[in-house]
Amino acid sequence: MYLGIDGCPGGWVAVDVTQRWVQVFSTMEALWERMAEHLALALIDIPMGLPADTYRVCDLEARRLLGAKRSSVFLVPCRPAVYAATFPEANALNRQWMGKGLSLQTWNVCSKIREMDQFLHCHGCSHLFRESHPELAFAWLGGGEPLLSKKQSCGGRQERLDLLRAAQPDMGDWLCTAIRTIPNRLARPDDILDAAVLALAAARDEQNLAAVPTPAPLDAMGIPMQIWVPSAEGATQ
Repeated sequence: MYLGIDGCPGGWVAVDVTQRWVQVFSTMEALWERMAEHLALALIDIPMGLPADTYRVCDLEARRLLGAKRSSVFLVPCRPAVYAATFPEANALNRQWMGKGLSLQTWNVCSKIREMDQFLHCHGCSHLFRESHPELAFAWLGGGEPLLSKKQSCGGRQERLDLLRAAQPDMGDWLCTAIRTIPNRLARPDDILDAAVLALAAARDEQNLAAVPTPAPLDAMGIPMQIWVPSAEGATQ
C-alpha cells in the first residue's frame, strides 16, 4: 500500500491511488492502526526531523526548486519552539536558537509537527514515512514548472485536478466524489488534492524519488531531515 498524507482540519487525510480511496483519520495513531500491516511507503506533507539552531537544508533547497512558489515551503522551527506551550514562547525560543521568530501560520502547524515527531519516536517507523511537499509533486506532474495558481482557488483546484487526471485518467471521478462528500470541517479540497499527488508519487517506482539533501543530516533524535522529490522520469510512466 502506497499512501499520500496531508494534515487537515479533521486530523490527517490519506489517499491511496491504487485502491482509489480517500479517508480522514483523527490521529496518526488511528491511521497507523489501520494501515501498518499493509503500508509499503507513505509520502507525507509534514516536517520530519527538527533542527537545533540552523534551518534545515532540505527546506532551503525545496524553496530554491520552487522558485516563485518558494513561500509555500515554510522554515521549520527549532525543536524547543515546536514543543512550546504558547505562540509567544515559541516565537521567543525560535528567535533565541534560530535567530528569527516564527509566524502565527507556522505556529498553527506546530501541533501537527509535534504529533508526527512523537509518533515516529514511539513507533520507530521513519523508514515507512518520507517527508515530501505537494507543490514539488505538482511541479513534477507539470513537467518541472511550479504551479503559480493558488491551490485554494477554483482555478488552482482545477489545474491540479487536471494534472492528476492526465497522470491517471480515472482519478478525476473518485477524487471529485471525495471532495463533494467529505465535509470541509474534516478535509478541504486542497488537502485532498495535496494528499492525492503525494499518493501518486509514492505509488510510482520508489527509484523515481530523490532525496534532498543526500546524505540526510540527522536531528537530535536520529530522524533524517530530508524532503523526497519525484523525478521527471516518473511523471511519464
